[in-house]
Amino acid sequence: MKEEWTRMFGFSCSQRATPTFEEVEIDSESCSEVDFPNRLQIADEEMLSEMVHARYWECDICFEMHQKKDPVWSLGDERCVHSFCTRCLRESIRWGVRCPYDDTPISNLCACGVMAAGEFIHHVKRMRALETGNIMCSSEDCVGVVPAALDDLPQPVACQVCSKQNCARRTCGVPWTEGHRCWDVVAREQQQEAERIERMEELRREERRALAEWDMRHGRALPEDPTYIIQNRIASGPKVQPCPTCGVMVEHNGGCNMMYHTSCRTKWCFICLGVGFCSDYRCRSVESLLPQGSRNQSHIVDI
Repeated sequence: MKEEWTRMFGFSCSQRATPTFEEVEIDSESCSEVDFPNRLQIADEEMLSEMVHARYWECDICFEMHQKKDPVWSLGDERCVHSFCTRCLRESIRWGVRCPYDDTPISNLCACGVMAAGEFIHHVKRMRALETGNIMCSSEDCVGVVPAALDDLPQPVACQVCSKQNCARRTCGVPWTEGHRCWDVVAREQQQEAERIERMEELRREERRALAEWDMRHGRALPEDPTYIIQNRIASGPKVQPCPTCGVMVEHNGGCNMMYHTSCRTKWCFICLGVGFCSDYRCRSVESLLPQGSRNQSHIVDI
């Protein structure tokens, strides 16, 4: 009976119904020795948790722990009970000027406390412009807005707060100066000018091709003539090529295909950029495309 009792309940006991004082004391000491490390670990964890919560607090947005000296921001609205760190409140203002959890709007008072002066002025102007459909004033220290123009013509309009003249076009909105031109108008004109130049270059190329065809029809040059091919490639190709030795851009304004760069003392072909392979009106890359019978012909004429 004693052995079975010991096996079932883990401590020794006499045959008597009531154990003696010595047996109870021995059993309590053995239990304390077994449970003491676990109890100490639990106590340490609880103490550590209390110390962390006493020295740090957790942001409800980013879930990062911050020191007690760091400011805890709230929206001051009973609909929102979340705590913000400085970074999360600033990002929430940029994101949508509201709490990301319950969509509670962030007041200008909270924004003023967490933003720098210039940043807060820009925030107020931007919100007013969105609410009224107007344009932000171009002055950095002004919170006013400028009435937007109903048409797309550049025109000066005064700010409602500081009376500074601004361009009333929504696309522009910069300070108005004498001879003002909107940036998108300038960009559009530059694009149109580039397209006009491209069309003129295409017309010149078409004219050169037409003249070359007329010359061929009247026997002034043959398609297999190396000189004709070189002249045609120079006329229809780029007028500026980089020197193959030093990389400096060199302009070709007439003459044969060979160029001599005085800076690096290099003689090279303007058509294939080869050095030491070609000669006047003879390009190795052009001759490789000609029939076998016409490669040895040398036709040197002036352009």
